[in-house]
This record gives sequence, structure tokens and C-alpha cells, in this order.
Amino acid sequence: MLGKKQKLRYSLKRMLSYNGAGFSNLVRDKDRIIDFIVDTLLEGGYRGMSPYSIKPKHIKYMTTKWREEKIGESQFSDAMRLVYWWVVLVGKTNILVEYKQYCLTIYCCKCEIDVEARLTNGREIYPHSKGVSNLPFWICDGCSNYVGCHHKTKTRIKPLGHIPSKELRNARKHIHILLDPIWKDGLVSRSQIYADLSKELGWSFHIALIRSIEEARNVYRVIRTMKHKYITKGVP
Repeated sequence: MLGKKQKLRYSLKRMLSYNGAGFSNLVRDKDRIIDFIVDTLLEGGYRGMSPYSIKPKHIKYMTTKWREEKIGESQFSDAMRLVYWWVVLVGKTNILVEYKQYCLTIYCCKCEIDVEARLTNGREIYPHSKGVSNLPFWICDGCSNYVGCHHKTKTRIKPLGHIPSKELRNARKHIHILLDPIWKDGLVSRSQIYADLSKELGWSFHIALIRSIEEARNVYRVIRTMKHKYITKGVP
């Protein structure tokens, strides 16, 4: 017979292994984090639990205790990612009041709607690239597309823009290749070309805000026309 700790630990590990697609890349040392969560629940007197009996009081107890103990940011984030995935799998995302700080409404270009994107890191997005493992990303769990963050600024988890599809991400790269040399080579200032593009397109231009392939093609055409104008007629 399994003890209470072993039973909950075994159930969680089994559920996440069979149903948690991509979970192995979601946190570091998942077995240790599962033990950490189970130990916390048992210390709080929550015994005889199954994965399906998790309630708001359990989430509140764990997050309060971890904050009081001032555990490391990395350990807290890993634990909360596991808790998030746990409640998603048992269909109880409505109880995640404490997890709202890890979710953000962002437009997903693949799903073509605003989605509740989840904060994650490079370990999940690029599991084989150690250089970005600690960088923040926002991911759409509906289509698995993602967007990076302004990680070099004070608002390091602010998303760079809308969540692009793979095709749109490639299209944006081509736009950068065409656009960036115009201002980097001094043909016109960056602020002026962005202002001119905004006026021509009818919206506040930023490459990260391009929503579709059709929009990307139109932006590309406009930039080519403007580049030709700058070269032949000079900057107005």
C-alpha cells in the first residue's frame, strides 16, 4: 500500500506524464517540484487528496506559505507552472485566482482571437537551446505559438507584441531585413520612417503588431515604395 505522500505523488506524476504534453520541458527537475508541492500540502494538513480534489484553499495555502518562506523566484515559478498544468488537466482553471499574475490577455494571430497567454520561459519554447532557457515568453496553449518579451528592460515580462504564427514570424523577419537598413544606413531616421509608415498604413506601425500574412505583404509593399521614394526624391 502506498502512503499518502507516495499516492498523491504517484498520481500527479502519472497524470502529467500521460496527459501533460510538453510538461517535461515546462519545469526543471519535475520530480523534485512534485515532491515539493506534495510536501507543502501534507504540511498544511491536506491529507488523502487526489489530483482531482484540488480546491482554491489548496492553491491559497501553497502560495501564501511559499511567499512567507521567501523561496527562490525560479522555484516558485516552476511550482506554479506545475500547479497551472495540474488544474488545466483536471478542468479546474477557474480556481486559479493566485495564478492570474502568470496569465495575460494577448491577441493570437493563429487563433485570431484574444487568448489567456501563459507566462513561461525558454526551457519550454527552445528546450535544446540553453542560452535562452531563462528568458521569459508568453505562450498560447491553444496553438503552442509564442511571443518573446522586453527582457532587457525594467518590464522584462512585457510581451513584444501579438503572438505570431510560425509563418507570420518568418514574414516579420523579412520585413526587418527590408526595413532596418533604411534607418541603420542613415537614409532616414527610425522614428521618421515609423511615423511615415503609420500614416500610410492608417495604424500605429510596429512589426510586432502585424496580425496576418496579408497585412505583412501589404506592409512589405509599402516599405518598398517608401524606400524608393526616399532614394529618388529625398526625405520630405
